[in-house]
Amino acid sequence: MLNLIINEFSKIFHKVSTYVLLGFLLFTILLLPIITVIGNAFIENATAQLSVSNETYNEQIEWAKESNDNLEVEVLTKAQELNIPEKEYFSSTDTSWRSMALNKIYYDFNYSEVAGKDNSELNTFCTSLFDAIKKDDPSSFYSTIADNLKLIYGDKTLYDMYSFIYKYRVSNKIWEGADNWQNEAISQYESAYPKYAQYIAESKNASYINSSVINSEEFEKISNMALVSKYRLENNQEYAIYLTDGSGSVLSSDKYFYSGSLYNTLKNSKLVLSVVLIIIIVVAGNIISKEFSQGTIKFLLINPVTRAKIFWSKYLTVAIYALILTLVTFFLSLIISVPLLGFRQLNTALLLVEGEKVVRHSALMFILTKYAYGYIQIFIALTLAFTISSLFRNSALAITISIIFYYIGSSICSIAQMLNFDFCRYTIFAVTDFESIVNKSIGFIGMTPLFGAMVLLVHTFIFLLIGYDSFTRKNI
Repeated sequence: MLNLIINEFSKIFHKVSTYVLLGFLLFTILLLPIITVIGNAFIENATAQLSVSNETYNEQIEWAKESNDNLEVEVLTKAQELNIPEKEYFSSTDTSWRSMALNKIYYDFNYSEVAGKDNSELNTFCTSLFDAIKKDDPSSFYSTIADNLKLIYGDKTLYDMYSFIYKYRVSNKIWEGADNWQNEAISQYESAYPKYAQYIAESKNASYINSSVINSEEFEKISNMALVSKYRLENNQEYAIYLTDGSGSVLSSDKYFYSGSLYNTLKNSKLVLSVVLIIIIVVAGNIISKEFSQGTIKFLLINPVTRAKIFWSKYLTVAIYALILTLVTFFLSLIISVPLLGFRQLNTALLLVEGEKVVRHSALMFILTKYAYGYIQIFIALTLAFTISSLFRNSALAITISIIFYYIGSSICSIAQMLNFDFCRYTIFAVTDFESIVNKSIGFIGMTPLFGAMVLLVHTFIFLLIGYDSFTRKNI
């Protein structure tokens, strides 16, 4: 059997068309990371060229007065008093920590509500913050907040959350307004943690009823955001892959967010497997039919080898060839992308919430798993092409039907779902996108990975049985 497989590989690599297709595959693999680099450079250049705002305090104060926005008038007037440059306060590119800190005092701490009232402790505290802003001393600003959190946040949940944030800012010198991953993670943490903590507290309360601000489904999304954000900050994890709110994107059912461009590029490089699929369909569609059309099948059958061995050696050759090309695509994409997009991003981790704890997994294995799902699609297509090639001994028919099947299969399944044609769950169309079944993002209601695997195995068995019977029983 091994010698037969080696012989089949020898035939494949003696064809000029094989090297043409492999050359196109290599070009496609190279293209994606290069496009990513060019895209990143374009975005950075476009950001750098954003015009600085020409807005002035006086103009904005007049506008706020006309809109009867007294709080905005108060904030803008204070910004003038503290000598914060207008380009810092109004510009999206030059915003400093001072303008954001000033807005925090008025809007987050509700300073205007107590100003002038008999709350000397809070007024003294805010005066210290104003002094820190005027002196452009962020360390003093955030340290003062950290030391006086109980004045602002009476609720223990908020106190615990913000004590972590402000202490983190001071110890790591991370100030608001800076364009970095830490501020992004802090923002995610601030938006998610209060609801997360409230849900936990209510769930542990014996009198808890369904009056929570969020339900259990929303809690799963919120907890991912809160716990993962805090984990990244505590462990200095700049690059990470983690679950988002589950919405995915218009073009993808992927529920994960990829910080950094390396692993996002590796994920997108899975699209190159569509080229691999075409190559494999061509090989599978030709590997039997060409033997008959060129008459070389006679030379195989005069050897002391059974037809069964010839059939299975050809099938295994195509399956192994598909696996090799899938792995080559993955590793070449990795080897090419890392130097172009940054070695530091190799430290990217897959962060998943298990219970109330964040567990670090291998991001590389996560992407490789996506390639495994891609191989399943290729495997289905090659099995179909191989069967048709054996049944009709017509390579053009085998290639055409298999390619059409690949491109319209998922569409047929989607239409069947909309029309409630539940019987379609038992067809091969329902399992071509196996990743979506595992992620429960696409598929029939109640479609489990185990059920999908059974459908796949049954159809593979039927296809190969038909092809085997045709190959072993028909005359030359």
